[in-house]
Amino acid sequence: MNKKPVCVLLAMMLLLSFAPIDVLAAELPEAEVEISHFATAATTSYERSWYGASLALSRTSYTPTHYYDGNNVGIEMSCSSEKEGSFTVTLWRSVTGNSERVGSAMFDRNGFTKATWSNVGPGSYYFIFTKASDGALVYCRDIGMYSW
Repeated sequence: MNKKPVCVLLAMMLLLSFAPIDVLAAELPEAEVEISHFATAATTSYERSWYGASLALSRTSYTPTHYYDGNNVGIEMSCSSEKEGSFTVTLWRSVTGNSERVGSAMFDRNGFTKATWSNVGPGSYYFIFTKASDGALVYCRDIGMYSW
């Protein structure tokens, strides 16, 4: 019996229990899966200072809403793509069923980029990732979303 698929499945289940996303399935060996969004089971807000994720961006993706307990919010990630260029990351504040745009930053499709928004205050926030519909995927790993 080949135990590799079972080990991969168990590892995926463990990772998914800590991060509410399904994009890790795209990293399975020989899998041809195109995932262009974060999976959200509900609009539950979790209270922490740091959240991590991975993403395969084809056009537009949303993160789950999270509660950030610091006055400043930031995001950083390493990305790779077959095409050069950039994409937009927009921070949104979620307030009682409404959303308020906080600001946007341009991120490189290849390499490390970091953006911060100062003095936004503690609260529930989410990010929207948007890129041109050019057929290329942007793979973002080690996404760190945090507050201080």
